[in-house]
Amino acid sequence: MTSPNRRGALAYQGGFEAVIAILLGGAFGYWIDTLTGSSPLWLLVGLVAGFGAFVLLLVRLSRRLEELRIEEEGDHPPQPAAPDGWDNDPWDDREKDDW
Repeated sequence: MTSPNRRGALAYQGGFEAVIAILLGGAFGYWIDTLTGSSPLWLLVGLVAGFGAFVLLLVRLSRRLEELRIEEEGDHPPQPAAPDGWDNDPWDDREKDDW
């Protein structure tokens, strides 16, 4: 599978998993509501839990897509630069090669 197709497949898979997470959370909450007799309480809790799972799945998907991008392009995400003066610390007894 080529890389653009793989990214597209991951995006569809992530979207499908996210929608299913919200629906399953709502269905599980509705089921608990029917058992306990409390009308919308557990349905809302289930929907909130499903939405939390939705957000977690999207974060994981973005990480996977970023790993694919790095794998394709061979570059790495930018690293934060050290503040000025930290490279020439006179009290630092480590050698530059030890970093």
